[in-house]
Order: sequence, then C-alpha cells, then structure tokens
Amino acid sequence: MNHREHDGHSDDNHARSSTRPSGLIIVILGAPGTGKTTTLRALSARLGCPKFELSWMPEFSMRDGERIDYEEDEAIAVDALVQVAKTYVRHGHRHVLLSDFRLATLARVRELLTDVPHLFVVLHSSDEAALTSRVLDESRSSGYRDTAEAVALNAQYPHLGLPGSLLIDTGRASVEEVVEIIVKHLQAHPN
Repeated sequence: MNHREHDGHSDDNHARSSTRPSGLIIVILGAPGTGKTTTLRALSARLGCPKFELSWMPEFSMRDGERIDYEEDEAIAVDALVQVAKTYVRHGHRHVLLSDFRLATLARVRELLTDVPHLFVVLHSSDEAALTSRVLDESRSSGYRDTAEAVALNAQYPHLGLPGSLLIDTGRASVEEVVEIIVKHLQAHPN
C-alpha cells in the first residue's frame, strides 16, 4: 500500500487538488515606517494564511567559495520567495502574503507574478511626522532609522502606477482599519 492509499487519498483526489482554482498572492509594499510588517502579521491572522518577508530568506552570499554581491544575492532570494508563494497557491492556499521587497526589485517581482493572480497593496503615509516617529521607534525589529530616506521613498509609493493595486494611507489609520480596507477589497474583488 502506498502512502496515498494509506492516508486515504486516491490519485484522483490528488489530481483534483492540484487543479483547484488559483489563490491570490498579496504583496504588501511601502517605505520603511508605513506599517508593512504590522499589516502583514495582522492580515495573516485575519485571513488565516501564510506570510513571508524577504528578510526571512537567508543570505548565503557565497557560491563555490566566492562571495557574490548583494544585488545577486537579493535577486536569488526574490526568485525563491515568489516561488515559495506560488507553491503554496498551487497547494490550495486561498491567500499568501509577501512583503519586504525594495523598489529596485519590484520589476522582477511583477515579472515573476504574471502567471498567478496577485494583488499589490501599496502602503504610504500622508503624515510625515507619524512616519518619522515610526522609523525612529527603537522597538522596531528592522533597525532601520534613516528618516530622510524613508520620507523620500514614501513619496514615491503613491505614484508606482501598478495596475489593479490597492493604495492605502496608513498615516492616520490604525492597523485594524488598514486590514479592514484590504479584507473589504478582497470581498469586493474575489479572484
């Protein structure tokens, strides 16, 4: 008896499960301090779905004893993380959350997602003081504290022009309100 028979799964059941309708990969973007990690965690809890941040991917930085540069290492991690999300979707997950991509990698992320339903949730803050305060918050795990760069990046996100994306101002919204906006969008636009 093989493991499928033992587990009560026939080959027909396995074939059906691998042809389920696709789920949705949700990519949360934004400048440092806009609430990407907080939103990712809260949305994952609300939807009961897996979440992955690019920083989760290990940085090996070596190939055959030779150091590779950061950009190549990051490109490998981006490809791997998107592949992980696609695998979860193929295995029947309705939603998979990704975050922590830099603007420099956005074109590659878009290219990798062309064959699977996806949604870009773009977070930005219209409240520069709140953004600066968040970036300087010592309890943040990222260690990122460059307020000038965060403000400059934040100004770029509302203008990315990603088709079908959801733009959310986190400047004066609670994380609960941000999550509710995303959930309502998902309900109004089922994939």
